[in-house]
Amino acid sequence: MFSYQREHFSFIGVKLLTNQQIHNTIQLHINSAAGEAALEKVFENFTVAIMKLDKLVKRIKMLEMKKYGLKSVHAMCIYYLGEHPSGLTAGELVRLTLEDKAAISRAVKELSECGLVTCSQCGYNAPITLTERGREMASEFFALAEGAVREVGADFTEEERAAFYRSLGDITENLENYYAKLVGAAE
Repeated sequence: MFSYQREHFSFIGVKLLTNQQIHNTIQLHINSAAGEAALEKVFENFTVAIMKLDKLVKRIKMLEMKKYGLKSVHAMCIYYLGEHPSGLTAGELVRLTLEDKAAISRAVKELSECGLVTCSQCGYNAPITLTERGREMASEFFALAEGAVREVGADFTEEERAAFYRSLGDITENLENYYAKLVGAAE
């Protein structure tokens, strides 16, 4: 009986060790799955937050521009033209606003009809500048933008704000590089 118990104990000892190994392996898989789930949550949280930010900024621009009878694309054109007093071409506005050529072409035409911009030749590469009325409106837009940024960033210290914008810039650059790799691999 003693030897059986001893053998049984040895068997149990091996079984416990095996259970410990199994437990460790399962724990490793659980941690790995939790890590993957956490990564998926990070991806989900990041993409949802970016989409919400984009939608909110668009809605805010839409509401702010409504009182001027303009659209958000107009606001961005006026904003960038205000930043570049010597003027920008439609191509430069496309690059800066991230809008397509057709949207910028329509916006410039509408802004010209409203007396907010002038373009000497009104071609894709012709310089577009703000009129006096357009410059006044740009000043108002700068104040609106500054007020909005100040209000939504009120809880940040300067260091936190700098770290946020640095991180956001890094993420943007990394996403651009990742996208370029995907495009390169697809070709």
